[in-house]
Amino acid sequence: MPNHDYTAKDALDLLVSKIEGVSPALAKQIRSAIDAGKDIQAEETILPETGRRKARKRYYRKHIAYTDQEALGVAMTVLESHLIESRMLVNAAQGEFKQVGLASPKKLKPVGQSGVPPQTTLELDMELTDEVAEVLGVEEPKDIAIEGEPEAVQEKKNLPDVRFMPIDEQQLKSLRELFRALKPLTDFK
Repeated sequence: MPNHDYTAKDALDLLVSKIEGVSPALAKQIRSAIDAGKDIQAEETILPETGRRKARKRYYRKHIAYTDQEALGVAMTVLESHLIESRMLVNAAQGEFKQVGLASPKKLKPVGQSGVPPQTTLELDMELTDEVAEVLGVEEPKDIAIEGEPEAVQEKKNLPDVRFMPIDEQQLKSLRELFRALKPLTDFK
């Protein structure tokens, strides 16, 4: 078979094998998304056994496998989600966390009402000046991480935390353009 004469099945197998060599976990995610298949609504006609009853239709959901073309589309969607959408989420979270301060510059003071015992709360009537923003840590990048191993685990495995680093918007834009250009190439009709 010539090099340029691919079918959707050949393209899918090549894509998954290339990803398997670089990231087995991502290849496993792609395979599980493809193996999940799709739900369709099917119908069947139930004929009466005897008598004057009419035939009736029964509708039900049925689980079927993807075609090779659809499976290739699912693989591309999983890959796009992994490479682009997850990074967009990290960038969005990083942008939102930049607006949040790390600590209060003022001390807590008791605030009470008549008949209610005093409670310790923050005094929030301060103005957000440049000095206060510097103390609060506003507009500073925050470290975003997920614990690899929660504290409540019985047996500690010393798993490292998963850290999320933002990606440059220009790189993200070029990745989006790359996937936009790849989509028509995966159409084998």
